[in-house]
Amino acid sequence: MDTLQELFAQLAALGGVAALIAFIVNALKRFNVVKDGQAKTVAAGLNLVALAGLLVAGVVAPNLDLFTIDSMAGKIAAIGVMVLSLVVQIGISGKAHDTVTGVPVIGFSYSEKQYAEFEAKYLAEEKAKAEKDA
Repeated sequence: MDTLQELFAQLAALGGVAALIAFIVNALKRFNVVKDGQAKTVAAGLNLVALAGLLVAGVVAPNLDLFTIDSMAGKIAAIGVMVLSLVVQIGISGKAHDTVTGVPVIGFSYSEKQYAEFEAKYLAEEKAKAEKDA
């Protein structure tokens, strides 16, 4: 079994786990589960859980390939960041649309009334053109 100092060294070498912890904390902050002042405490708690996981893994499965797990954690963190960015982007786009609604040119929208007016005008023009050609 590894000494506590060796476990800390192993944990420090696991960059993917660190990235995953950072992502988890930031995702929790984004959804107001973790407040700004609590982020360091939550990250420290998650690192403690990771250290405990290393300790358990050292006892239960001493031949466990930690670097494969670390690589997977890094990939999960990268995917999580992309998904969270997409969710935030969709939210921002909706708010931006609401902000510019009604502004000439960029805030144009085909509401039902506007579409009905457009359709009536278009059909009237087509009818007049057809009568003129006949």
